[in-house]
Amino acid sequence: MVVSPGPLALPSAAAPSLGTSSPAITTRRLASARARLSAVGASSRSPSLTTTTERTSLFFSYVASKARGDLNDYNGFFGNYPTAIIRPNQRGRLAWDAPHRFLAWGTVGLPWKLEFVPVLDVHSGFPFSAVDAEWNYAGRRNEAGRFPTFVGLDVKVQYPFDFKFRGRRFQFRAGLKVINVLNHFNPRDVQQSLDSPRFGQFFNSVPRLYRIEGGFDF
Repeated sequence: MVVSPGPLALPSAAAPSLGTSSPAITTRRLASARARLSAVGASSRSPSLTTTTERTSLFFSYVASKARGDLNDYNGFFGNYPTAIIRPNQRGRLAWDAPHRFLAWGTVGLPWKLEFVPVLDVHSGFPFSAVDAEWNYAGRRNEAGRFPTFVGLDVKVQYPFDFKFRGRRFQFRAGLKVINVLNHFNPRDVQQSLDSPRFGQFFNSVPRLYRIEGGFDF
């Protein structure tokens, strides 16, 4: 049984994924959902530089946070990907709990009107649960461990094309985007079954990807 971490439109790590055989589906009254996010952070911006060859603006942000709440929530049972088995509610770490997160992004002006756009995201791994052979949670949910620290560096080099249409000014930015430049291992799935010899192993990292992108400003 392999599951994915909770946020970013991925299935929740707190809920085991379905297998080839299904036990009887049970129904329990949902507890009133309660969640709490405690966070403290700081951000800064570099001085903007504007010259004939350099147009640069960089931003930095760090947040320390703690996400706790009811683990049986409304979306888990009535959302796009409902949980098949409703377990007794617990209160603890939410699937998207990340105690530390650092972000850096901005635009660096290059010669010939080229722009270099980096985005760096480093945050603590999300928690996951352990389950037994019958899909019962072993211990408290989201307390079996964490995914590895996520390190994502995406960059884009783009060029702005200016033109007018019916008296209005438009700008089209075309560029090449590289996702996960460092090719860092950022797994999206974990083997959470205690009966598996591969328990706790991580899988399904996104490799380095290349994309051609474009967008209009007007």
